[in-house]
Amino acid sequence: MDRRKDTTTKSTRIPRDYLKLIEDIFNKNFSKFLIKEKAGSESFVASGEIYPDEVLVAVSLKNPKNLRMTTCYASIDYPPPQLKLESGKPAAPSASGVEICVNSCVDGIASFFATFFDEGRPVDYDVEYRQNWTAVEIEKKVFVYLRINRDNPELEAQADALLEEDADVRRKKKLH
Repeated sequence: MDRRKDTTTKSTRIPRDYLKLIEDIFNKNFSKFLIKEKAGSESFVASGEIYPDEVLVAVSLKNPKNLRMTTCYASIDYPPPQLKLESGKPAAPSASGVEICVNSCVDGIASFFATFFDEGRPVDYDVEYRQNWTAVEIEKKVFVYLRINRDNPELEAQADALLEEDADVRRKKKLH
């Protein structure tokens, strides 16, 4: 997943069970807008990662007949600014901090998809939506950064896994 921040740190994936809950929420709340066909129906898929300074969530509208997806990425600073100690300093990273960040990202993504469906699924993203990170104020002084494009995160994850596997094979060959 492409990050908003440029730090080079390892991430932790958001647990699949939690991502499944996000997918279920989107599939239920936007069900009347999903195209249903004999070949299958559209559905939402979610992915996400936690970094020491950022939480990143992506929700994609997947059509089984098309490799391209409509993907909305949401990024928020971590730990969240709402969690402050009495001294006014940011709180230490915590599970509740991650939950607050993920929920804020989901709210931002949901607002995008509500607009997307209300506007009749516009496809001209260069005009309709920015493909750069755009700040959206969710609460007072709490910003989620959104980016919309036609990425297929599932396909990218498979390609990354293949490239990593190939790199491992090459490293093992060098050792022998």
